[in-house]
Amino acid sequence: MSYLTLKKSRYHTNEYEVFFDHDTLVGSIYMEIDGFYVLDMVRRPGFIASYQLRELANVLDKLNEPYQKQLDEFFKGYETTIGEGQGQEAPAMDKGQTT
Repeated sequence: MSYLTLKKSRYHTNEYEVFFDHDTLVGSIYMEIDGFYVLDMVRRPGFIASYQLRELANVLDKLNEPYQKQLDEFFKGYETTIGEGQGQEAPAMDKGQTT
């Protein structure tokens, strides 16, 4: 059973208002400049339970899934160089040699 409700913003195309139990405004989910959706939480007293955080994470994952797939497809075949050469010393430079 979902306690989370999304309502499309009347003011912005890629924005949703997020409610728990249909009446408690939690914040808004909107598309950031990089193309991914993020959550901007309302500053208020109280707490959010772990099941509510999981629901929010699932919603964000679902909204971001098409763009993430597009990025994964674009970068498929590119090899990462992170971690290569770790633990190896740099070659010694001759006197007068610049980098």
